[in-house]
Formats: sequence, C-alpha cells, structure tokens
Amino acid sequence: KINSEEDFKNLLVKNTGDLYSLYTYEINADLDFTNEIWEPIAKGDNEFFMGTINGNNHTIKYKIEKEAEKTDQGFVDVENFNGSDYYSLIAKAKNLKITNLKVEADISYEAQTNISYASSLIGYAVDSVVISSVSVSGNILSKMPDLAEHKNDLEDKPLKLLDVYEGHTTQYIGGIVGYAFDN
Repeated sequence: KINSEEDFKNLLVKNTGDLYSLYTYEINADLDFTNEIWEPIAKGDNEFFMGTINGNNHTIKYKIEKEAEKTDQGFVDVENFNGSDYYSLIAKAKNLKITNLKVEADISYEAQTNISYASSLIGYAVDSVVISSVSVSGNILSKMPDLAEHKNDLEDKPLKLLDVYEGHTTQYIGGIVGYAFDN
C-alpha cells in the first residue's frame, strides 16, 4: 500500500526487476513531488519496473528540469553524448500493468545523450505493458543545444564534436509512453 510520497519512493523506486514482477501496488493518496526534481524509476542499466500499479483514481504530480552539462567555457559537453536518458515518471517498464491513475507532469530538458525518451508516464515500454484508465496532463519541453555558434571555437576537432552532436537526433516523446516495443 502506498499512502504517502515516502511510501512511493521506498516501494517503487527500489523495487525493479523480475523479483517484483508479481507485486501489486495500491496508491491510496494523491502524491505531489513538485517540490523536488524527479529522478525516473528504473533508470539504471538493465533495470525495468514490473508488476501492477492500481492508482485508485489518485494523482501523481512531478517535475523534471535538466540542462545539458556544459564545459568550463560554457559550451555543451558533447564528448559524453553516448547513451540514453529518460524524462518520465518511470524510465523503463516491462510486464507492467497500470490502471486508474492520473499523472500531472512538468518536464523540461536539454538533450544530452544520443537517445532521449520523454513522456508523462513511461519513457520506454517493452514486453506486455498494459495501461488502462490512465490520464496525463502537463507539458514536455525538449530543448536541443545549439552548437552552430561554437564552430569557430571547435576548429581543432570540429568533425568529431559536431558529428557526435548532429547524430543526436533521436528523441522519443509521447504523452503516456515515449517509445513502446513488444517482442
């Protein structure tokens, strides 16, 4: 049972993986995380959130604000653009069922990886994710860093830096799910 923000963090955030795929979580109160910057559930390598969440028609509110890392000169650090990043309540989910839930999200981020997944509920869903009687509202603002003004500053290695950045065009953005894939 989830009766508070603390319960939510303790139960859901730490319980990722196959061991928890049979768990059912009952949300019994509205949850408000807008006084902090939310870190998505199951964001780590090989982590997926699984199980069943019954929201009992309660609302979860959260926000994400993230800017790309900058170099000492104030330029976007494109040396570390490899990988994926997630901007959602749940980063990655599989074999998950969510019902009777309302989500209010305010998401604003500056792309800083090769692939970005953004949505109000799940960034990346794979293998039998069922969502029913769920509503989402809010805003998702994705900002792409502009390196064009820095070309002269990068002359010593323009192809490497700009190629890495220009390859960063893959963003999956959705209201409920950013990207869904079923094996």
